[in-house]
Amino acid sequence: MTMFLGWVCVLALTSFAYQDSNGDPTRAASLNERAIELLEAGDIEGALPLLREATALWPANRTVRNNLAYAIFQSGKAALDGDAFEEARAAFLEARGLDPSEPLYAFFVGYTHYRESRYDLARQELSSTIERFPDDPKTARAHEFLGDVDYREGELPATIEHWERALTLESDNEPLRARLAKAKRELEVEGEFFLDSSVHFDIRYEGISEQYEHRDEILELLENAHLSIGRELDHFPEARTQVILYTQSDFAQVTNSHGWVGGLFDGKIRLPVKNFRRERSRIQSTLRHEYVHVVVQSLTDRCPVWLNEGLAQLAEGGSVTSAHAHLREVVGRGAALPTPSDIPRSFTGIADANRVRLLYAWSESFTEFLKRSYGQGALAQVLHRLRERPFETAVYDVYQRSVDELFQDWVGQLEH
Repeated sequence: MTMFLGWVCVLALTSFAYQDSNGDPTRAASLNERAIELLEAGDIEGALPLLREATALWPANRTVRNNLAYAIFQSGKAALDGDAFEEARAAFLEARGLDPSEPLYAFFVGYTHYRESRYDLARQELSSTIERFPDDPKTARAHEFLGDVDYREGELPATIEHWERALTLESDNEPLRARLAKAKRELEVEGEFFLDSSVHFDIRYEGISEQYEHRDEILELLENAHLSIGRELDHFPEARTQVILYTQSDFAQVTNSHGWVGGLFDGKIRLPVKNFRRERSRIQSTLRHEYVHVVVQSLTDRCPVWLNEGLAQLAEGGSVTSAHAHLREVVGRGAALPTPSDIPRSFTGIADANRVRLLYAWSESFTEFLKRSYGQGALAQVLHRLRERPFETAVYDVYQRSVDELFQDWVGQLEH
């Protein structure tokens, strides 16, 4: 997210030609100018002590104080990029205290709560930002993420209202425009859906339908998944999980997914339900698969799709024999298996069913190799380390081998 990187130059002071009895403006001006040079060179850590000293020398000067707020804000953004949420939040709160007139500082306090999945606190802070700066274009993102909170809680009308307002303030946000269109499709289908809840899940379904008849059993399956998968991955999401049950036609209308998709997690678990008694085992497997994605998303946004999908397939409880056989068949035809860097960032946009089959088999087989060779606990450790470090680093920390080395080990076993 680009955040007005030229702003510090606009705020920067040039010189101060006098002193007063309340401080040392000349010294403060010199420190301020040197700090600006460092900020423009990207040296936030070098600029911060200079601006803190300048502010102490001339506490009444708003521009020096605002420059300090900006530098602290930038340090908070760097912390947030590294998922150091507590450090980031402290920086944004300090920046907001120094310059209460800047909407970005208030927004980022709420956004940090959002990133931590602390949605009640995020709602409070984002709502406060909008109330204080109702017409400032910088509040577009506050509307966007407040809409996200509403969306996660199944409040589609409120979601649509916030996203429409965000687009009036930031009209070129095309990804949000696409999400708004999807939310409107959902409301068209789900507007009259009923709601039931368990301890950790909200489930929505059509009133007179097979989904209605089996809602309690589906909630029980979900709670069982919450317990067993939470233990396996050593993480139990605090936020409630939204689950939507559809007919096949409604599922296709809402998700615009390809025919091979049997369930979907896009912030909510979406599942077409038909012939529950006959398909109970498959539906249970699909719910477990999608709930893994819930847990992984709650832990980190750095997990590569192949590991995410591999873990999800293993959670279904089936055999990996067919995945191994398919990959051996591919190798037997003389084709090279994709390397980890070849795997796309998402599978859902791929229409070619054969390509999808290969990618899922690859993900399941490689992940099963890691589990079999090093244990389930190591996989969970990788996910937890991803909260603070890049994937390659997290993998090496846990396995003392690179991803490429592990890939070669797996291929060697697969070929024998």
